[in-house]
Amino acid sequence: MIETSYKIQKNDWRFTDLAKLGRERFTLLKGDKVESDGKLDSKKIGAQFVTSSTLDAELKNDVEKVFAKFETASLIAKENKEWTSDIFIYVPDGLEEDISIGDIVREASCLSGGLSSNFHEQETIPALVGKARGLPAETVSESAVNSSATAVLRNFRVTVVVGKNAKARIKENMDAGFSTWGSLDKSSDEYDVSRTTSTNEYWHNYIMRYYLDEDASLTIERNQNEAANATHFSASLIYQKANSDFKLVIFNYGAQTARSEIFNILDGDNARSEIYGLVKNVACESAHFDIFLNIDHRVSNCTSYQRIKNVLDRNGYAAFQGSIIVREGTKDNVAEQSCASLLLSPMAKIDALPQLKIFSKDVKCKHGATTGNLNDEELFYMMSRGISEEVARAMQIEAFEEEVILKRYAYA
Repeated sequence: MIETSYKIQKNDWRFTDLAKLGRERFTLLKGDKVESDGKLDSKKIGAQFVTSSTLDAELKNDVEKVFAKFETASLIAKENKEWTSDIFIYVPDGLEEDISIGDIVREASCLSGGLSSNFHEQETIPALVGKARGLPAETVSESAVNSSATAVLRNFRVTVVVGKNAKARIKENMDAGFSTWGSLDKSSDEYDVSRTTSTNEYWHNYIMRYYLDEDASLTIERNQNEAANATHFSASLIYQKANSDFKLVIFNYGAQTARSEIFNILDGDNARSEIYGLVKNVACESAHFDIFLNIDHRVSNCTSYQRIKNVLDRNGYAAFQGSIIVREGTKDNVAEQSCASLLLSPMAKIDALPQLKIFSKDVKCKHGATTGNLNDEELFYMMSRGISEEVARAMQIEAFEEEVILKRYAYA
């Protein structure tokens, strides 16, 4: 019996105030679920695009049970049930695939006949805001919500099932390009500020669900480059069976408000998980980032590692809440969690709360958080050797970021 490892707590949203969203009337841009009818060119988008009916009965049943229980742990996943795009990807046993999620979402939208004509009001916004503030939905005043729709809400759900001994590499692009369904330039690994020039306020929700069967491998590079006035929420639900290997590297650069939830269940012996993240307020000088991690070691002999780095300038703010759970009766689990922050401005702020919840004695676990500024002595030394202050600062920042950036190439 699969049980939810985590239940939503009032304090989960202590660092992100949703009152602003509660005062807006968002219009949900809703599309139709796309069936696999032969119209999709799988070679063009580099993925096997299917429906859950493609799975054998036993695997389909297990996938559905996992995510039915799992999604109750995330407020983002729990409150969004209508989709702009609902994508299902299956990598069969023993195969290897390279996938670009951005291409798949746009292709699916075209197949469903377009999205622009199918608008309706999203009534779950007051409930979402109320629950995030620890209030019953009925106590949230509808009068606080504007009567006219001023911004677009898009809900994306992507389910990825990686079969036994299968291997998948995914590049996820979450940016302003989705607001116009334009093309994304994948020729450069650098952050492209032109993607954030949209003047329209919008809200993007992403529910990303990953199921790794035995001996499966899944590697993800996620680039969040939303527009400067956008709201970005994502909930990643990762379920791993025995000997599976999961790697995720996140570059969180865009949006005015960005909340990322990651729930990772290691439910098979020798499952391994690595999560790296780099947070920078590039698009918006007063950007608000909130990262929430929950890593659950349910069985023995599992390994997990999380390393989050924040680089905050101007009025940037970031919050990190991370917890590692090691269940009673397990042994030989190894877990490490850390959050390091570099503040480039006296106005920049960080709140970091890494946590260990250990119910077994036979473990190797550690966690920590550090916060600092650029090293003045090193800057002085570099400048005394003829390096300009601007270049010296850039070199120190690059050295701080390098550990995460190199994962992009290590995972390729």
